[in-house]
Amino acid sequence: MAKLLSQKSADRFIEIMVENAPLLKKISFATLSTPVCEYPLLQLSRYKTRGIGRNVVATLQNPSDVTISFNCKEVVLPLVIPDSYAEDMNTSQTKIANYVARVFALDLQYLFLAGDTTATGITDKIELSKTLDGVVKAVTASGNTVAYPANATPLDKLKLLIKALPDNALADPKLEIWIGSQAYTDLWDQIANNSADKALLMKDNKIYYRAKEVVEIPELSKIVVLNPEHIAGGIVRDITIEQQRYPEARGNKVVLSARVDLQAVTDHMVIEGEEIVEEVEEPAEG
Repeated sequence: MAKLLSQKSADRFIEIMVENAPLLKKISFATLSTPVCEYPLLQLSRYKTRGIGRNVVATLQNPSDVTISFNCKEVVLPLVIPDSYAEDMNTSQTKIANYVARVFALDLQYLFLAGDTTATGITDKIELSKTLDGVVKAVTASGNTVAYPANATPLDKLKLLIKALPDNALADPKLEIWIGSQAYTDLWDQIANNSADKALLMKDNKIYYRAKEVVEIPELSKIVVLNPEHIAGGIVRDITIEQQRYPEARGNKVVLSARVDLQAVTDHMVIEGEEIVEEVEEPAEG
């Protein structure tokens, strides 16, 4: 039977999700009360200071320029929890809820990162990605992409991306560099072999480029430079969980239904684009 979590239970469920998905910890994560709503990004509020005398009200102009509009889509997560898991782990309802929250958090992290409504295919991963457009597609669609030569290394791409940022972007203390696992390994090797750029360094087992942390995101296919707080992800508190017996698998099937959305403000965001294709000159006739 479907169960709508109470507001207190839903808030705790969302807290468990955020605790178990590194990406959700970094972005501006909103717990929404309705699927269609607006949410302010306060850290983008600039030029709002007023030089006004005592007892005069300072009116706020153009408040919508720091407001994100959500229009949530429904996502459904079906899980089978074998009886052996419940028996061996002495699993309570609370532990089951924690397990569902952890799995859903990782799926939601992937959706927010790589969601693509135009994806083709029928695998579970592709079907999930079709729910909404994620960060990679949002930044790419904004036109903030940087092309690179065919033989460019991850470090070469980093230099091009940093160069393409607005002048004041590097002064943003929360600016980060997100990079896939393979490219991260390549950077690590460059540092270990002492062949890296002097702006690239390792400290406390982390990589930094021009004092900005390089964060490894395993499922990321492109390099992105951004302030994570300029990404607003939202989930509606009305979370439904339904459980039924699944005898073929000797377990219980748990189905979670929730409504989510993501919006990205592309200020201070650039992404690796396409490889530059050099034109090959045709030989002259004769």
